[in-house]
Amino acid sequence: MAVRPESVEDWCQIMPNLLEEQGWKTALAQEGSALMHSSCPWGGYLIKFELKGLTVHNAPADSSKVIVRPEVRALLQGT
Repeated sequence: MAVRPESVEDWCQIMPNLLEEQGWKTALAQEGSALMHSSCPWGGYLIKFELKGLTVHNAPADSSKVIVRPEVRALLQGT
């Protein structure tokens, strides 16, 4: 079983296709958005939302340093 990631770097090592289209199955797609899923290394599935046209307030000049992710309460609570 894979170790649960604790940082963005961990996520990218465990799931090298995290930011790519390969390895994700599209469940729903509309103009500017998509809902995808992929098998999770520690069981179950990961879901991925692709939302285009969002504004990130106070973003750094180099947008490659931004990854927007929701907080996951279950992971933080150890369940």
